[in-house]
Amino acid sequence: CGPSAIAKLLQAYEDVPGLVSDALRVLTQAAGRSGEASGLGHITLAEVAAIATVLPGRGPDEVVALSVALLGRLRDALNEDPASSVELAAMSAASVAEVLPADDSAGRQMLGEVVGILGE
Repeated sequence: CGPSAIAKLLQAYEDVPGLVSDALRVLTQAAGRSGEASGLGHITLAEVAAIATVLPGRGPDEVVALSVALLGRLRDALNEDPASSVELAAMSAASVAEVLPADDSAGRQMLGEVVGILGE
């Protein structure tokens, strides 16, 4: 099952902890394969939002790599389509910001880029 299908599962079953943990693990692995079709490079903004929504409350070790990958996809989606839903993008960025460690300079820089795009 690919990232798009997993995003839909998370949207439907975000209150099932075991499913969320398994889904986040699979998505983190997919994020590491960003050059492949199974990576996160092709998920929609709505799918980014569905994934980002379940991040708050998770342990940083579980979601840091995935958070940075989601920020990258969010940045790319906003650059590809400036008319994208600002509301979905802002909600996604806020969810990721909640779990991104303060000392993650690369993640914080990417978050700044996303916020900059949203502010344009």
